[in-house]
Amino acid sequence: MTATSTKSRGPANGRRKATALSESAEARTPSGRYPAHVWVKTHSAKTFALTEAPPADVPRATGIFPRPVWDNPVSSTSTASVPDPSLRLKEQDYTDEIGSAPDEETVERQAVGPLDNREIYRIVRAVATAHSGTDLYSAVMPQESFGLCFGIVLFSQASGHLGKVLQLMQRRDDTSFRQTFGASSDELLTVTNAATREAHLAPVGGDDLSSAAWIQRFKNAGAVAAFQAAQNEQAIEGLFRPILRVAGELGINTDRSLALVYDRVITRGVGGALRWLIHAVGPLRTSEQRISALAAVGFDDLKDFQSSTGWVPATGIFGPETHAALVGALRRADATLLPTPCDYISRMVEAAEGPAKKRLAQLRDSDQFEDAVYALGDQ
Repeated sequence: MTATSTKSRGPANGRRKATALSESAEARTPSGRYPAHVWVKTHSAKTFALTEAPPADVPRATGIFPRPVWDNPVSSTSTASVPDPSLRLKEQDYTDEIGSAPDEETVERQAVGPLDNREIYRIVRAVATAHSGTDLYSAVMPQESFGLCFGIVLFSQASGHLGKVLQLMQRRDDTSFRQTFGASSDELLTVTNAATREAHLAPVGGDDLSSAAWIQRFKNAGAVAAFQAAQNEQAIEGLFRPILRVAGELGINTDRSLALVYDRVITRGVGGALRWLIHAVGPLRTSEQRISALAAVGFDDLKDFQSSTGWVPATGIFGPETHAALVGALRRADATLLPTPCDYISRMVEAAEGPAKKRLAQLRDSDQFEDAVYALGDQ
């Protein structure tokens, strides 16, 4: 039976024969949602080009082909430029096989070990470049409402971190401390370590710390080796280590992913950074997800779960620490698929705005990291 009529689309009795480029050519039998004109280029023994309008009795394509192939003809007289031949070359690893090649197999990266101070410092130093620049330990930046910001990660006066650094400096080398900061050294320690944010910003020796005289003293302090070590200690113990428990529970455990979190700490503080992190990338986004997650790890009461962790306050409030702890419990129970460090990096960059977005993107693309995986454990 020849394809002289296309009123019937599917094969009624056995295989149909259709004339394609010649009357003897046999077309594959169309079936299902593929109409006959998709398979053969002719409606009858009389051929017509795809650039011509179809005969009136050719059925219109339906299903996954919402329009017949000739509705968008490519004219043989097209004036379009000829593509660069190099753009049309097939790639050398072209294959239709789905199985992975040996060198493409996914291998879970093993932890390189605990995150020690040397590794933390390496991360801190890489992140600090965008904040303290080439001045590093001698960097100074007065900022409205924050007072004087000083040092490798710009410890701020208002937050109290500047006061803590100054205490460490004095303990490491009291003689150099008094020589550097002069007669008001004791008052400097008292003011910057006061009980409130407002008290931190009080003048010292009659001048704000943003005055030219104080700025020069702080610049000089940045050149003292003992004071540089004090800055490293505060950068690690005061700003980096406090984020490790939450980061580790979430699964943020590579040098690169931790660097992005640390950048947020420098500009938002520990609490502000962790709240931003959970809001931006926390995987348990809805109450339904949280209830399901609790059930998956064997709890139906939030306070009971919090008490079981040994470190999250049993408040009954689903805060950043609880969010992280529940994700960690899910991860240990292999209860569900959770974000990888790379996922978190992408989400952090996407969520950031303004200068922060630029800094995080630079850290994401930096060659200073090895994407080393750390066994964070209980930090």
